[in-house]
Amino acid sequence: MPEQLRLKKRERNIEKFVDLISSIIDYSTDEMSALIDRIETRKYKKKDYLLKAGDICKGVHFINSGFCRVKYTDKKRVQTVHFAGENDFTATIESMNSGIPTVYSIEALEITEAFFISKETVDWACDNMKNGNKLIRIVNANYCALEIKKITNVLSPNPFNRYIELITKFPDIEQRIPQKIIASFLNITPVYLSMLKAGKVKNAVE
Repeated sequence: MPEQLRLKKRERNIEKFVDLISSIIDYSTDEMSALIDRIETRKYKKKDYLLKAGDICKGVHFINSGFCRVKYTDKKRVQTVHFAGENDFTATIESMNSGIPTVYSIEALEITEAFFISKETVDWACDNMKNGNKLIRIVNANYCALEIKKITNVLSPNPFNRYIELITKFPDIEQRIPQKIIASFLNITPVYLSMLKAGKVKNAVE
């Protein structure tokens, strides 16, 4: 990509990032400029890992383009626990905050470009931005809510409701990723997912 086009693309992505931060906190122009200077652009191929299980999470990704999943793998299966698309943050905050290796992996399901906000930059924001602590508190609170949602999803007896929630948030998800990955998120088999979508599962809508 020519340098001029690459810079314009980064500017558009920065605008989206700034818009999101603006919806959370107030900041000065100098604060935002300093924060942006500390943000790194990273690119991932399909099936690349933004983070691998067993590693310590070193920062937060803000997805500019592409699609990712957070997954947990044991000896028996791979469980998809969360998806992240454009304008979403993704990380394992408990690992980043504690310095303990994560049990989750973050995998790119498409070619993905993201801003990487390192743990050091997060700490800098807390110390140097007037509302930096508020920003981090809200991000952490949202992450805690997401963790609770993960548990609820696994325990939910009604995959149909979860499926509706999923396609409401990501309307084009079925055109972007394999059915088996959607099924692993819903904690059902691909065959059951096909039956559910076709309305062949008794009481699925209840």
